[in-house]
Amino acid sequence: MATKGLAIREHVSVAAGAVENVPAPLADKLVSFERLDPDYGIAYGRTHLWRLMRSGKFPLSVKLTERGTAAWLHSELVAWIRSRPRAITVKVFTDESRRSRRR
Repeated sequence: MATKGLAIREHVSVAAGAVENVPAPLADKLVSFERLDPDYGIAYGRTHLWRLMRSGKFPLSVKLTERGTAAWLHSELVAWIRSRPRAITVKVFTDESRRSRRR
């Protein structure tokens, strides 16, 4: 069931021994906010991530606790990273390098 373009996920408790009962999309590795930057290079703050999720530009998080602890699915993060445009690198010539090319 979707509301206003946002997917709603059921709360799934992954207790020891209950992993085999978890639907295939949720049997993926969970990634915490603290691991986004060191493991995936996503250096966004919590508020910016929330805004991106709300606008549909970043994968939705999975709510782990009532208090608000959340994580993201590894496969969704990888898919999002692959969907990002590649940076274009431009070689900058200095005056010195231009002189050496003319000779």
